Amino acid sequence: MNELTQDELKATIEDGRGWCVSLFMPTHRNGLDNQEDRIRYKNLLREAEQRLAAAGLRAPEARRLLEPALDHADDGLFWEHQLGGLAVFISEGSFRHFLLPVALEELVVVNDRFHIKPLFPLLYGDSEFYILALSKNMVKLFKASRFHIEEDEIPGAPKNMREALVHDDYDVNYRFQQGGAVPPPTSKGGRAAQYYSQGVGNEEVKDQLLRYFHRIDEALHERISSDDDPLVVAAVDYLLPIYREANTYPYLADEAVPGNPELADPDELRERAWEIVAPRFDADRREAADRYNDLSATNKASSRVEEVVLAALEGRVETLFVPTDVEVWGSVDREQRRVELHQVRQPVDQDLLDLAATETILHSGSVYGSKAVEVPGGGVIAAIYRYAV
Repeated sequence: MNELTQDELKATIEDGRGWCVSLFMPTHRNGLDNQEDRIRYKNLLREAEQRLAAAGLRAPEARRLLEPALDHADDGLFWEHQLGGLAVFISEGSFRHFLLPVALEELVVVNDRFHIKPLFPLLYGDSEFYILALSKNMVKLFKASRFHIEEDEIPGAPKNMREALVHDDYDVNYRFQQGGAVPPPTSKGGRAAQYYSQGVGNEEVKDQLLRYFHRIDEALHERISSDDDPLVVAAVDYLLPIYREANTYPYLADEAVPGNPELADPDELRERAWEIVAPRFDADRREAADRYNDLSATNKASSRVEEVVLAALEGRVETLFVPTDVEVWGSVDREQRRVELHQVRQPVDQDLLDLAATETILHSGSVYGSKAVEVPGGGVIAAIYRYAV
């Protein structure tokens, strides 16, 4: 199983060669319902075999192509560890599957490339952000999106407050040995070695925390200074204003996840942090939609499927809006630059909306997947071009 990321999806697209089978279905987390999932899976593979036959592939060749997927049909362990949805991609010499946190509508598509549009709500418009989990005993950085989270490294950061202050003590002693001045002792008679003691006053505690957080911020700056992804801090309330004083990262979120992160599951942190950053990502989508509306009457934008598909194939689409709950079936003759829309789906038809989105991704454009009613302009597709045509 591969983790679904934008890079992994792009690799899946590029891996498709020859006949490509894309299969989507809902699954159950509860193992008691996995027999229903197995039956649904076998039925969808049977439909895939029929579509391959209708496209002209001989039965033995179709079964050979589907064999890696068929091997999972009666794999009890595979079905006991499902989430909410399953996506399977099969082509000559390639088999990939993704366990997904949300249910997907049943769909089988056979074509010369993979069908990926059902995955857009999980990836595109689902931008990434950072979570910095802080306590006196722990420092952890997570890279997260709406449905995924993984721990990241902060090279050079202290593991905890004690390590940061011991490092300070080493610096003080080194400067003294080199002939530098030593700061006066604290009211308790110690220097950095006693910074972590419990007998110091509130101002001294704040000073210790500030020094600790400055060390973290310096290391974090080296790690993410080139990014513009939001950073959400997870910490107990009294630490938050002190960290803000030390912070130099310009995209620190105004809100934080309060509470002791040592006691929180990473997925819980992700869910709570997503509530904080989601409005920003919605704002990006709204800004793109407003830009489309401003350009819709010019030759730098279009809502005609035929035009947008050809523009996407040529790498001219900068931003694309497509519905994930609607398909527009048809065919494309790339040499003749001709696109045909079909009222009734033909055996080897492809979803032209999916084709436009795939080509936009491969040409480094931005794709927003949404419900049909949310596509700007009221059509089934909306595109902003990189340059006027």
